[in-house]
Amino acid sequence: MQSEWQKRYDQVRTITPSKQIRIRTTPSPERPIKLKFAQSPVQALYTTSTKATVILPLQNEYKYTMPETRQGCRSIELSNQLGIVLGGHSHRESLEFNFIDLQSGQWLQKQQFQDWEYLKYRMKENNTKLGSHFSINYDFEEQTLYCFGGERIQGVRRQSNTLSKIQNHQLQQFIINGINPRRNHTSTLMDNQLIIIGGFEDMNTKPNYFGDIHSINLSTMKSTQLQKQFMKNGLAYHQVISVQKKNQYFEEKENGIYLFGGKDQEDNFNNDLLQIVIGTQLQMNVVQTIGQQPKARRNFSMNYDQNSQCIIIFGGTNDFEIFDDLYTLNIQSKIWFNNLWRIK
Repeated sequence: MQSEWQKRYDQVRTITPSKQIRIRTTPSPERPIKLKFAQSPVQALYTTSTKATVILPLQNEYKYTMPETRQGCRSIELSNQLGIVLGGHSHRESLEFNFIDLQSGQWLQKQQFQDWEYLKYRMKENNTKLGSHFSINYDFEEQTLYCFGGERIQGVRRQSNTLSKIQNHQLQQFIINGINPRRNHTSTLMDNQLIIIGGFEDMNTKPNYFGDIHSINLSTMKSTQLQKQFMKNGLAYHQVISVQKKNQYFEEKENGIYLFGGKDQEDNFNNDLLQIVIGTQLQMNVVQTIGQQPKARRNFSMNYDQNSQCIIIFGGTNDFEIFDDLYTLNIQSKIWFNNLWRIK
């Protein structure tokens, strides 16, 4: 007998033409998520809204290849075929690198990634760990992972201002002066810069939330403060995506960093979609949208699909309810679409 989600999968699978999209974070390692957009490239240029459906792939036959359940881990797409999960902690900090086939939704056996296993053993010998709750970005051209900040557990919990660079299965770490240690911040790549936004540091009495924006030059590993306080009470647990595109169908004014969600020092949730433009001067605008937008939230996933020109928001919580909803926003029409789908 088919499960409810398998029935949904069979229904969605018949839609053509389509484009498969992956959310870069997963609510549970046992339930990887893919998005399938029922939309052709031509429709994507002129549509006012885009509908998406979540698909939960079949479980693995080889259970031991799946990541252990943990919090604060990060996942990211390395190619159209391959995704990686790393970091986080449960009863201990994780050193594992786990890989998933993004087309089939199957976790892959570690034996296929010996270079990553050797890196794990070198990190263990040197007591070098990525920690948890860090930000992660991948430079496709340089084939390089950048992980910044986060939290280490060494007897006590300590936040970090370390930038970890993984290239050719080699790890380098740099202490970035000028940026406070932090966790639950965001970062995004722009040219040869890593842009760091918000986050918080645990102090003796209560967390100190940051409302600053910094850039890190990835050649010199030097930081520059771009904005001292873009939000009065700081911001953490938010998400960002970067849009940098120019063609005959796309207006350059839509480019920039888009920020949504999160909460501040006083536990106030941010319900605005912000556009941050970094040039000779930093500009920040509240994006005016149409339709029912997502409720304010934290601990959610946010991604951008270039083909449909859509921001994708999935899941999260506002500390009173847990969301399993799915929203898309076409950044040209500025229309939200609530896909009205729930995980069972």
